[in-house]
Amino acid sequence: MTEFAPTRDRFLDPLAMISLIVFALGVIGSVPLIAAVAWLRTLDWTPATTLMDVHSPITLFATLMHDGGVLQWLAGNALALCVLQLLGCVFGCIASWGLRQRWPWSRQAFIWMLGIGGLLNFSSLWPLDAMFTQFTGMIFAEADAEHAAGALAQMQAQRFMSMGTAFLGCVVLGAMHLWLMIKLMSPAVAAKFQR
Repeated sequence: MTEFAPTRDRFLDPLAMISLIVFALGVIGSVPLIAAVAWLRTLDWTPATTLMDVHSPITLFATLMHDGGVLQWLAGNALALCVLQLLGCVFGCIASWGLRQRWPWSRQAFIWMLGIGGLLNFSSLWPLDAMFTQFTGMIFAEADAEHAAGALAQMQAQRFMSMGTAFLGCVVLGAMHLWLMIKLMSPAVAAKFQR
């Protein structure tokens, strides 16, 4: 039986190696992130009652997520999300190596990972918008009428800039993911995975 040796490819080999490096860095970064989230769970997360009581980032975050919604859900499930990220990066490393070795299943796995990753990029817009909504509500609860209009105008400008930048980033990454998916689904690339 002849051993299958993948031929070098100017598209697949760089894609596989860059992805392998990115996913390996994700694995390396996930371990201290999991430790940090586990440690943060031991701290005092008492929310501030007024903006004047916010003395640290932890107090600010506790205050923002106190009202429920997506921020509270993210904080409550942070450890599970970090472990899920670690597992996704480990699978990404395996799929990237498989792409380099032309394992047939790895091309399909990579296509699925690109599609899911592209959609997950857009899911980051939801918590960002929720944070601005909750922070705006806190400002209005405490600001007097004279300063409320100015504070609202500044907050809306920051919200527009942040959401616009984040949305454009998601569109660019989504377009790149879509292009890579189409390229990986092409018959020419699929033929390179036939054994």
